[in-house]
Amino acid sequence: MNRRFLEVYLLQAFYCLPFSLGWAFALLFYVSLGFTATQIMVFYLVHYLTILSVLMLLRKSRAFSLITASLFLAAVGFFVISRVETAGEFYLVPVIFGLASPLFWIPYNIIYFSFAQKDGRALTSGLLFLVLPALNTVMPILAGLMIASQGFRVLFTASMLAAILALVYAIKVGDSKVLDLSYRKTLKPTKGVRTLIYLEGIWQGVSWICVPLITFTFIDSSLGYGSFLSYLGVIGAISSLILCGISDRLRNRTFFLVPAVTLVSVFTIASGLTHSLSGWVVVNGLVGFFIAVTSPFTVSVVLDRDKDIREGMISREFFLNFGRVTGVLTIMLLFHFYGSLHYPLIAAGIAFALYPVVLRAKNLYPSRISIRSIVSGIRRQPIRRTV
Repeated sequence: MNRRFLEVYLLQAFYCLPFSLGWAFALLFYVSLGFTATQIMVFYLVHYLTILSVLMLLRKSRAFSLITASLFLAAVGFFVISRVETAGEFYLVPVIFGLASPLFWIPYNIIYFSFAQKDGRALTSGLLFLVLPALNTVMPILAGLMIASQGFRVLFTASMLAAILALVYAIKVGDSKVLDLSYRKTLKPTKGVRTLIYLEGIWQGVSWICVPLITFTFIDSSLGYGSFLSYLGVIGAISSLILCGISDRLRNRTFFLVPAVTLVSVFTIASGLTHSLSGWVVVNGLVGFFIAVTSPFTVSVVLDRDKDIREGMISREFFLNFGRVTGVLTIMLLFHFYGSLHYPLIAAGIAFALYPVVLRAKNLYPSRISIRSIVSGIRRQPIRRTV
């Protein structure tokens, strides 16, 4: 690994730190203030629509100028959260973070994956998705202790300071590299994987809202539950690193991706049918484990398809958020008719179950794989450096 890669990788850790510390508890804070489930759905709808708007407006820009702007907005966002009292302030938050999110992740992912060799993309994706679960083994515990002793607003102030620290680091390691981020140019080259990204976005849009809101009906404090899921998330991330390394050498994602996505779908549906605390914790722990295995592969599918990393990352972000908007609208529709957050989870699980079907229909990985070929591939092919 070269020094520049380590600087870039550490930048992600700095960026994720305030979100691992404060963002995970923002929903609990909003619920404690009396905001309803419907208002929280609208909150996320505004968030994802803002991201889509930013993506359509991006043009040629300096990568680190966008990243530093994102971190500045994140600091402002956490300051606003710490002061939220009215509905106007509440809905200002998703706009701020909707501006901040693509300004960081689009240039960052392009820079980050430029270090990956073609035969090491899944392993590189695994490293990318390892950062947040690793932070989550510690940050939720610290956040819970801070809330218990000082309250929510002190936690969000600490998150603001962490974002400022990340901003200082970004300025220190930044360069003058310019990227063309016009999204229209990226749509045609990613034609073969748009539906896959969209389905993943639907699952995220539903799960990221329904799972915490339902959890709050079981547990007043999310500290113990969050720590449990974080532990499983790290185990899943470590497992994904091992599996991704094998997948890169075999050049076939489907052997691990299809079973993992299928299990995420099955356990997501099961979570929608679960109404006990013990069942909820176990089933969602399994979802957390297998989604950690799945995520690096879904990114690798995009990178395998697109020769240009820039095109793949911009298109992925666009269709992910398009799917997330669809997911939120699905929650709103089903919640309106049935008054339950469990039904959207069932719908999300069914939608994500279409991922292997579409993957097969697109014939992106036509070669078949056997257990013998896996063992042979591991023995004969050396592990290549990622960076």
